[in-house]
Amino acid sequence: DDLEQRMEARFTAMERQTAAQFAAQKQEMDTRMAAMEQRMEDRMAAMEQRMDARMAAMEQRLNARIDTLEQRIDSQEHRLTLRFLLILLPSLGLLFAALRLLPG
Repeated sequence: DDLEQRMEARFTAMERQTAAQFAAQKQEMDTRMAAMEQRMEDRMAAMEQRMDARMAAMEQRLNARIDTLEQRIDSQEHRLTLRFLLILLPSLGLLFAALRLLPG
């Protein structure tokens, strides 16, 4: 009986020790995983900030190009209007002169 009690006590102690070791290892792994997760979140946040900055810079360049194109279109529109008027006014003058020459 004495041997059986000592063996049972020893196994119980070993079970407790193993459970404590397992709990300690689990806690260490949880801590490591939390730290790794935090590092990943930090990296993702930094990457997101860099991507936002790049997107903002690209948007600014695109807006500048759009503004330049709009200015060029406005300039071409102005030139075409002037050409149209330069062609239209003399043509109207000739038309009125021809109308005056008609009998009537």
